[in-house]
Amino acid sequence: MVNPTFPSGQAGLCHGALSQLPALGALRQKVHKLQMRMTRNSSASRLRLAPSLQSGGVNMCDSVSEGRLSPWTVSDLTTAERALLTGFRQWFRHGTAGAMAAMRASFGVAGVPSSALLPLFALLGTFAVTNAGRPAFRCPSCSRVGMDELAVLDALAAMQAGEGDVTTQVFDRWLPLVALTMAADSARELADILDGARIRLPRRRPARLIALAAE
Repeated sequence: MVNPTFPSGQAGLCHGALSQLPALGALRQKVHKLQMRMTRNSSASRLRLAPSLQSGGVNMCDSVSEGRLSPWTVSDLTTAERALLTGFRQWFRHGTAGAMAAMRASFGVAGVPSSALLPLFALLGTFAVTNAGRPAFRCPSCSRVGMDELAVLDALAAMQAGEGDVTTQVFDRWLPLVALTMAADSARELADILDGARIRLPRRRPARLIALAAE
């Protein structure tokens, strides 16, 4: 029945319907609280299931298919190795401009002089020349170290140890002759800077790395 107190053409609510409005409001509040509780529980479940690098979990990244994995994880590396690895990964993902801030920060933490950036950029740039191959560098957040990544780190360690021929053998896997010469020169300059800062990169099973690189 139309309520006569409403303007013509508009239907009014009967007294019974009006009396139910508080109950509907209470029901909406209960539903809202239930939805909020379910959302919090779902978020907590995702957090419990998410792997953590700090807790030793294996993180998921977009480079799970990039090259073979080495036996080492990032946490096994020295601070200087981690800084260099961060530089490699950031540069291959974002280029010089995009990687600069992250590389400066990681070098600062490791005590690597900022002057090491120039020869490192020159070294990485050799992989961008025509006919050059590219080492398989993983994403910056990956907790595992790839074989190619470890080979490049060991090539730098070999240069520090006075074994430039080993460095050349590693880089020869990817680089044409001219780029190979440039890479060796850049690696030598980088090694000198690290030596000056009293930072020594450890050798990590170089013979096996060279054998794998030649496969």
